Amino acid sequence: RLEEAARLTGGQVHTQILLANVVGYFQRAFSDFRQSYVLRYTPTGVTRDGWHEIKVEVPGQPRATIRARKGYFGG
Repeated sequence: RLEEAARLTGGQVHTQILLANVVGYFQRAFSDFRQSYVLRYTPTGVTRDGWHEIKVEVPGQPRATIRARKGYFGG
């Protein structure tokens, strides 16, 4: 369930953390956090109820790594 929740919200789960590399995992997490953005928007022209898919793209940056939730439930 944790992996599914992470996938749906754009997160990651590291299940094979070795004690010898814990520092490396934390460094990567902090690095990801420092290079992240929070996007907010107010949808218009859509119904409030139901599932609404979200697609995030960075024009002109085909190598950009995007981790974002797949959508949201309105209502």
